[in-house]
Amino acid sequence: MPRASSEKFKALQELANRQSGYFSNKQADKIGYKSNHVTYHTQQGAWRHVDHGIYRFPGYADNRQAELTFCNLWGQDRAGKSVGVFSHETALQYYGINNTKAEIINLTVPVKFRKKPPEGVSLYKRDLDKTDVLTSKDGYRVTTFQKTIEDMAEDGAGRELLKSWAHVGIQKGIVSLFLLRNSTPELRAIAGELETSNDAEGFLPGNSVCHKSEWQVRKPDELSVNIQYPYSQANWRNSMKHVNRSCTGGFTLVELLVVITIISILAAMLLPVLALARDTARMLKCQSNLRQCGLAASLYSNDYRGYLQTYSWNGTYEGRWYRVLNDNNYLPDLNVAVCPDWTPKVWNPSKVYNSFGIRTTSYDSSVYLRINGAANYNWNYLLVNKVRRSSDLFVFGDSVGVRSDRALTYRLQSYGIALGGGGESRLHVRHRGDDADLWFLDGHIEKADTQRIVSSVVAEMASTTLVEVADINVNVVQLNP
Repeated sequence: MPRASSEKFKALQELANRQSGYFSNKQADKIGYKSNHVTYHTQQGAWRHVDHGIYRFPGYADNRQAELTFCNLWGQDRAGKSVGVFSHETALQYYGINNTKAEIINLTVPVKFRKKPPEGVSLYKRDLDKTDVLTSKDGYRVTTFQKTIEDMAEDGAGRELLKSWAHVGIQKGIVSLFLLRNSTPELRAIAGELETSNDAEGFLPGNSVCHKSEWQVRKPDELSVNIQYPYSQANWRNSMKHVNRSCTGGFTLVELLVVITIISILAAMLLPVLALARDTARMLKCQSNLRQCGLAASLYSNDYRGYLQTYSWNGTYEGRWYRVLNDNNYLPDLNVAVCPDWTPKVWNPSKVYNSFGIRTTSYDSSVYLRINGAANYNWNYLLVNKVRRSSDLFVFGDSVGVRSDRALTYRLQSYGIALGGGGESRLHVRHRGDDADLWFLDGHIEKADTQRIVSSVVAEMASTTLVEVADINVNVVQLNP
């Protein structure tokens, strides 16, 4: 199926971004731009024709990376396959040997390659063996380090330069004495000098004889070198010292301390943010669970003519609020009956007293009904239809057991809430900011502080009503009167 114009443009733009704005007509055709499209966009000024079969988006910087990308595209054959290989001084720059000139780009192409080189490109024609070429992570084809210094020796590079390059190559792990001893006669002689001279100290493994099994050249994908601009000849010795230290000495103590300090500072900045995000996520989950419990209670009271059973006991059946709603299929999933921010955090069928709390008996007498039967049987109801200010009457909320003689609920979530007095549970202000999540009878959720808790109680009951809560440490705190 043909791509939409916007999709084609996005794909071509992404490709060009990776290639310093360049792309070839082969690449454009593969994305979906035919030759007439290419001609049109070029005439409109959207693309710039750079060379035969090569185009570029305007606005990209002209730098060394862009030059290399252009040469990489230029060095493709008619099928769009890269046949050009960066070599000689350009390859040395790739390997981090920085005492070479950067103005000219050196490219080796097959003997049958017929294109005329663009300005600034020095072309070498020879058929390279596959073992003499590696492909970098950027997609560039580069001669191996051994082949590079062989080419430089063939072009007349001085013996001391060749020796220094071989020295650094061994330091970097991109060539070995074994490979040099199996190279050209001149490089074999240099390998022998490095093996026996004092210059070899510190990088020859074990002893002065280096065997293939002891010193292997690193694989191309292990190289951590990039194209760099050259140092001046005066700074060559300093750059060599830098290479030696970074390749063999590792990090200094000061560098490690700096890194550790930076990590510590970042951790100190991020940990409070992560803690706040975690607490917020738990609070939102708590409110979501509480909302589902309140919705189930509303459905129950609608079906039972405005009566919401808060607790009951008939000798064999203890009607805790969640059990009543669950047994009657108003709350089929009891996993929502607990707050994830306090023990036990998840529903546990063996801990049947641990859930959100409901105000069982702490209501004004005008909206509360208790039916007593024989043998301490009782049924407790909230008369929903008689509540005048449902937005101020909370029914469910965060709770915790506060009596140490009640092991099943002490310091755990508890199914009931007593506003004060001798009850075993209280509202629990356990969330960040000393707040408790409450579900009000009109259906809304509040993250209520102690002042809001008191105001909601006295709005429906006497102003002298005893109001107590449990703080984060489960200590009972009197709020009113």
